[in-house]
Amino acid sequence: MLEPIKRHTKVFIEHHGVLPNCWFEMGGFKWGHGTLFSENFLRDSAETWGNCVVAHAHRAGQATGRRSDNPLALSPGTLADLPAMEYAHKRRGTLAWSHGIVFGEVSKDQAHLYVHQWPQGETRWVLPSF
Repeated sequence: MLEPIKRHTKVFIEHHGVLPNCWFEMGGFKWGHGTLFSENFLRDSAETWGNCVVAHAHRAGQATGRRSDNPLALSPGTLADLPAMEYAHKRRGTLAWSHGIVFGEVSKDQAHLYVHQWPQGETRWVLPSF
């Protein structure tokens, strides 16, 4: 499944780990799949890796870490067909899953990022207007 993606992308990040090679760094943020989970996965991600964009927990949102450098973690949520993910049908946390995007302006060493999310079941994804 991943081979066509690897052939057509400039940077491919393996997504099953916490090692430095599991992250792509851009704009002062680490970008990767992530590995943490739970209600506090975004806060925990910020505290573990600093500024980062992760998607592992399928829930769009953002949180800051409890550190003096005030790290920020954002998640675009999931693009998955949630009803098809039967392994999670009996978990309350699945009710918080959502679709979203992380967008903004990125330079070599800083980024101004935002997360926009749509609720479960929404089929018309309208982007925010500024």
